[in-house]
Amino acid sequence: MPVTVTIATLAGAVLAQMPGLSAEQRLSLQLLQDMQAWRARQCLDDWADAFCDAQGEDASPNARLIAMIFELAQVNLYTLFDAGRARHALRAVHAALTDAGYAVPRDLDVSCW
Repeated sequence: MPVTVTIATLAGAVLAQMPGLSAEQRLSLQLLQDMQAWRARQCLDDWADAFCDAQGEDASPNARLIAMIFELAQVNLYTLFDAGRARHALRAVHAALTDAGYAVPRDLDVSCW
């Protein structure tokens, strides 16, 4: 499963379950879901900028969980792909989401783009 599919899966799960989403949080999650399309157009720099603009200065617990998904997406964004580092980040995001009460699939993979 490519990283982009894992990011979309996590964002979709949170989008479906997170109560009280602000418009900015909803947009942030939708951008995460669309990462694969931005990658296909070779526009991941623009995608990252759009996410940061949408996220803004929100420091709420919801925003922090959403930011963790983005941080997972960024692990290999500007460097040589490191599957071990990506798996470590995925475990941290998965733990944070499940600890917060979100049901997210366990069979996610970040071994390739």
